[in-house]
Amino acid sequence: MIISALVKYYDILNDDPESVIAPSGYSVSPVYNLAVISGAGELLDIVPNMREVTVKGKIRSEPIRLKLPERVSRSSNVSANYLCDKGEYFFGLAYDKAKNTFSPNAKYFEAFREKNIDFLSAIPSAAARAAVEYLKKWKPSENTDNEILLRHKENLSRDTVFCLEKPTAKINENTEVLKRWEDKFAQKENAETILGQCAILGKTLPIARLHKNLIKGIDGAQSSGASLVSFNSTALESYNKEQSYNSSVSSEAAKKYTTVLNWLLERGNGHLLKIGESSVVFWAEESGNGHVKIVDSLLGETVTADEDERKELDDRINSILKSYKNGEKPDYDALGVNGGAKFHILGLSPNASRISVRFYINYPTFADFLESVCRHYADMEIVKSFESEPDNIPIWAIARETVSPKARDKTPTPLLTGAVSESVFTGRLYPDGLLYEIINRVKTDNDKNITYIRAAIIKACLTRKNRILNNNKKEDITMALNRESKEQAYQLGRLFAVLEKAQEEAIPGANSTIKDRYFSSACSAPASVFPTLLKLAVSHIAKLDYGVKYEKLVGEILGANDDTSFPTQLNLDDQGRFIIGYYHQRNDFFKSTKNNKEENN
Repeated sequence: MIISALVKYYDILNDDPESVIAPSGYSVSPVYNLAVISGAGELLDIVPNMREVTVKGKIRSEPIRLKLPERVSRSSNVSANYLCDKGEYFFGLAYDKAKNTFSPNAKYFEAFREKNIDFLSAIPSAAARAAVEYLKKWKPSENTDNEILLRHKENLSRDTVFCLEKPTAKINENTEVLKRWEDKFAQKENAETILGQCAILGKTLPIARLHKNLIKGIDGAQSSGASLVSFNSTALESYNKEQSYNSSVSSEAAKKYTTVLNWLLERGNGHLLKIGESSVVFWAEESGNGHVKIVDSLLGETVTADEDERKELDDRINSILKSYKNGEKPDYDALGVNGGAKFHILGLSPNASRISVRFYINYPTFADFLESVCRHYADMEIVKSFESEPDNIPIWAIARETVSPKARDKTPTPLLTGAVSESVFTGRLYPDGLLYEIINRVKTDNDKNITYIRAAIIKACLTRKNRILNNNKKEDITMALNRESKEQAYQLGRLFAVLEKAQEEAIPGANSTIKDRYFSSACSAPASVFPTLLKLAVSHIAKLDYGVKYEKLVGEILGANDDTSFPTQLNLDDQGRFIIGYYHQRNDFFKSTKNNKEENN
């Protein structure tokens, strides 16, 4: 299903005249340099093939992407490309920064020279003849101090393409060269000897022995690329079918899905989200990219220096969330998207030379995807500690909270991150591991402890569990302080916050508070510590001129439940309620203090 959906999206992009997706037999790749040569094959100049773009309010330079003959897959092997390659192949030189000169590498240039002379020699065009002359005349060992190359040494290791006498006459755009390549590619495709019915296209076509185009852009995978489909063990053979003949995917379909997946994984295209160690790509089954900014606004790290763009993004998010809360459909025309378009989201993780599919979700409509995400943000909604904190907490921020701030490796657990992402995208229960990890962090991380994001995560886990497992029972944990809650664990969390506040005011600047010594125990086993804490509170409240306020508050909380005894143990959910009660009460104290100061001023 994943490959089929990717092939379909490739066809949609390929039919779009404004798309830069590579047609069959081609690759669209960033090219940094244009090597301008004379008709006699002499190197005249190197021209940067760059443009300026604005990304998140900042201007940066990036290479222009060009359509080139299909690129080779290589790791440590010597294998050259047609017409365009990196400096070691194109010039046979590698820059030595220490010596400010180039070191020759004849074997790379020889591979490039031989392959391209064989390809270009039969083409009756001036561009092809000039390139052949360059390849015959150029000697890497005689150009280690070439002034033209030294002027462009910074990017010379990157891809370079031939141009005849001027930068606009690129050899990869020459009509005769393109015809020669398409004929050659067709011959190579027809050389496949095993025919079969393609499981993706439904036609009888040459079946791919290997899905040659490796998938790049996934952090943690091999830099040369990794495979989504791969068979390299005899245990995987069946009916004497070896390697990818097992998958019955044609060379045409393999080319399409690998091409479009590599395109989706390129950071500049806007279809990629990084969540922990997972690379998450998304697409709608339509041309254009109207949905890209909406998804990035809802899920991405939309930090921008441009105030107008920031306001536009905030307005877009608020419009969608407001519509969801009111039970209305967002105005998709105003948002610039088709709410009825089918939508796909795919999470990928590295696994040695292969790629693991962390999750894949196929939505009937883009509106269904938005509803799932909006439900997530509604579940996460809780009163903030500070106005500067984000209204909507993205998935990557949730995953980050599961990692100890003292850990050397700050990467969240891949399995947990994938499970959390899937919960957000499907509306299913959050994994129990998320609630466990956050509560564990609250108990052990004294420097961060109960933050707004951690409280929001706990609230979301409990809210969703009650809605799904308890027949839509309304959770007593609301957005802000709920004095009427009948949940004993929630009220005990409030009580702990009151006792801590009384101690803080009775003993200002104390080296340690009851929170430092007793919070973890009070959260897990209230009966073991609350009698002690209440005795301590008596002396703390007695020191205060306005101690009666705290006495009343303690009495109110203890009288909120019929059961006046303290539970010996709290389960994981009740520990979460205890933490939320504490967070709400502390936040209420903070708000009250702030309001009093503003009134006095």
